[in-house]
Amino acid sequence: CEYNPFHNGHAYHIRRTREETGARCVIALMSGNYVQRGTPAIMEKQLRAQMALDHGADIVIELPLWYACGSAPYFAAGSVALLDSLHVVDILSFGSECGDIGLLSELSDFLTENHCRLEKLASDYVRQGHSYPKARDLALRQLAPDSAWVRAAEEPNNLLALEYMKALRQTHSRIRPFCVTRHASR
Repeated sequence: CEYNPFHNGHAYHIRRTREETGARCVIALMSGNYVQRGTPAIMEKQLRAQMALDHGADIVIELPLWYACGSAPYFAAGSVALLDSLHVVDILSFGSECGDIGLLSELSDFLTENHCRLEKLASDYVRQGHSYPKARDLALRQLAPDSAWVRAAEEPNNLLALEYMKALRQTHSRIRPFCVTRHASR
């Protein structure tokens, strides 16, 4: 997590994770004073950590800078590696716009199994003048057998969820993925 800044949605995520999984302990693996893309956090890490503890987390552990500042695949891979190394984590909870762990699981399996095909096709689209994100989207649209997958892959929290699930699969982790549906603020 980044908790940049900590808000009611984060408190909701912690609460729902504990309620729905029966977790005895909730660990928040949080970015430090710098977050994704290397930008400084809005609030210092101690304040964000205290807010997480005040709203239901039992432990806050800092995600090392080189993972915290990386793109989603590095953020997810570093998070999974660190959590695996603790030998006490059995569930990785994350927010998701779709809230459908089955759909995310199928899509992450497809992305992992078809990585080379997707990258080759995306490279072709980049050579045609498309930006890499647009090229990836076009490649997925061409290869995905389910249009719901394309819609799911367009949402930012689903994208990070997919990276977590790919990292869990690639490392043969025993940690199980769990998603909490994100609700738009009103």
